[in-house]
Amino acid sequence: MPAGAIGTLSGFTTGQIALLASALYAGSAQFLFLLPVGGGAEMASVVLSVLLVNLRYLLMSSSMSVFFRDYTALQKVVSGLLLTDETFGVAVQRASPQAKSAIAGCWV
Repeated sequence: MPAGAIGTLSGFTTGQIALLASALYAGSAQFLFLLPVGGGAEMASVVLSVLLVNLRYLLMSSSMSVFFRDYTALQKVVSGLLLTDETFGVAVQRASPQAKSAIAGCWV
């Protein structure tokens, strides 16, 4: 919602904002895309910035992967789509290396 407001103020149409929201799940990436592009920045620098900011999901999902080894591919994909900064923080607080199943089902 806030990214949509920023997008509207930056001159994007509702359709463009909806397309961006469906392509970029992370709110930080949406802000990082909308503000520079609305200001006329080069697309290569915007794409690189978005990729660098979202590298944190690679690190978060790597650290969470030990808890999802026995899951099916579909369950892993769905869990990956639900991974946000907040859910990662909750999952890390609930899990421990000794209790690998402690976060199963309740980490979201």
